[in-house]
Amino acid sequence: MKKSIHNTGILSLNAEDWDNRDPKTIVVMGVSRSGTSMIVSLLEGLGVNMGEDKSFGSQEDASIFNILEAKEFSAEKFKDIISERNRENINWGWKRPESYKFINRFENVIRNPVFIFTFRDILAISQRNNSVTGIDPIKALKANQERYKNILSIISKTQIPCLLISYEKAISDKTFMALKVAEFLGIHIPTDELPSVLDSMNKQKSQYNKSLNHITQNKK
Repeated sequence: MKKSIHNTGILSLNAEDWDNRDPKTIVVMGVSRSGTSMIVSLLEGLGVNMGEDKSFGSQEDASIFNILEAKEFSAEKFKDIISERNRENINWGWKRPESYKFINRFENVIRNPVFIFTFRDILAISQRNNSVTGIDPIKALKANQERYKNILSIISKTQIPCLLISYEKAISDKTFMALKVAEFLGIHIPTDELPSVLDSMNKQKSQYNKSLNHITQNKK
């Protein structure tokens, strides 16, 4: 069979023998401003609980990352909140771009882990960093290149199922992206529910832009 040359911008890894029907914990990671919030809105549209009191715009669950990233990390506190979420949800997860830095704290603790990594043109990310925080775009380019280097090091070593998503490809065809993510996770989307899933992504984008404008205005 002739190999397709169609570039989907979506790559699955380590999923050959994985039963995606089992309850799972989905961790969304990447470089900040690479599209991780978009993935949260999609997952929630698919019925995945991605947190309770998430921050406006960035969609991050502080109750998870405050424990996970604490200087004095408590494995017991983390296990307690994981057990609580497992009891309350079939599929759940969290989004925190730099959770990959703490992967050793959770990869063997969470139930049936799945990692989703977003990738975006680092110049676009760096210019966004510059407009929001004022960081020099060349310094941001170097920093983001190093972040992706670290992420790729993790991806190349882990045996956990991973889905890699190109932000640019995703926004060019959100319907295709939504269907591929759902397929990877073993979640069925009825045809009549797809428009509401896509609408949730569009609403999140508007909310995210408002949060960035707020940050920019407060910086002045």
